[in-house]
Amino acid sequence: MQIARHHDATGFWTPFCRQPVFSYGDPLYFMTSAFVWLQGLFFFRMLSAKGTEERGNEGARDKGEEQGALSKERSAGGEAVSAWAKPVFVVYGCTLAAFYLFQLCLHIPEPIDTTTYCSPLEDIHSFGSIAVAVFAFAIASWRRQSWARTLIYGIGVIALLTLVVASYSRATWLAGALVLLLVAWIRLPKKWTAALVGLGVIAVVIINANAGRETWNRNPYLWRLISLARVENLANKSPDRFNLYYKTVGMIREHPFVGHGIGSIYLTSVRFARPGDPYADIPNFTHNFLLQMAAELGVPAAALFAALIGCALHRGYRRWKIEDRRANAEAIRSPVSGIRYHEHAMLGVTMALVAYLITQMTANALNIYISNQFFFWFLMAAVLSFNTESAEAE
Repeated sequence: MQIARHHDATGFWTPFCRQPVFSYGDPLYFMTSAFVWLQGLFFFRMLSAKGTEERGNEGARDKGEEQGALSKERSAGGEAVSAWAKPVFVVYGCTLAAFYLFQLCLHIPEPIDTTTYCSPLEDIHSFGSIAVAVFAFAIASWRRQSWARTLIYGIGVIALLTLVVASYSRATWLAGALVLLLVAWIRLPKKWTAALVGLGVIAVVIINANAGRETWNRNPYLWRLISLARVENLANKSPDRFNLYYKTVGMIREHPFVGHGIGSIYLTSVRFARPGDPYADIPNFTHNFLLQMAAELGVPAAALFAALIGCALHRGYRRWKIEDRRANAEAIRSPVSGIRYHEHAMLGVTMALVAYLITQMTANALNIYISNQFFFWFLMAAVLSFNTESAEAE
């Protein structure tokens, strides 16, 4: 549809055939935007096929045995995909830490300013989104183990928390706090959750009480934290974002069903600025992945995408509950066996997806960067590839 809409434009076919990438401000940017999403979807299709492929079973003696064998094989394929989660998160965590230290200590690459340390990713939102997802996996998948292993694991969690703070992204900080509370509510006694909520309330009160202190406002990270925790009108926290949301809503109202075309938000949104908007003539992305999808592809497409995400989150939590009940039953029968790893790994991947999605409600990394496409669709495939039905039957 986008190609048909532009094919009569002067000079369309020459760059279309010869230019591999188009910048945000190029009228043909929709080509780049479309291929960013397609690469992510193809990656997801490859991973999900690993968990659902059906192979014939020559040794099956009847149809019932064959169906049972295929079900077990599909489940094994899904377990294989999800078994990659731990090494993938370890590699991401180590890579982020190493590149952050290189940029911080050696200025390789040179940071834009004193708060923009985001190597090897594109911006602080991409860096923070992946850092907090890895952090969420680490805290949600923790299991009982020896004191030495617990100490090493704790050091790793503290290092990941440092990366979350260093991201300088308020959405990342908020996602980390919310996931901590959610994991505590799911895995710990309710009194611990209440204690964490109480500490959070006390922290917010202290921050608001010191919001006008000059020494706090001189520190860029404390100033950023104050702007997040200060009790005020939400529109005052980030006026530029709210103006972007207003533009996007205007686009949705004009074409609610089919949208304006993929990749159109950057240039088209300036036409929908409200009077008095100081950012009216500045093109930008929405900084909300669902709103941007609704404006570009229509509300039905955005609703379908949200439903797919909801299905993944529900499936991940449901699978963890099944595995958790099974592990508890085994622990009762054999107290010395301990707790197995994978029941909390499933919760870890699900919480990583939750943390990532929270950050994308005020960022645009998923919509424009292929690095985030690969990370997001890996999380989706790891959650959806589990065979919940076969687990319940067992």
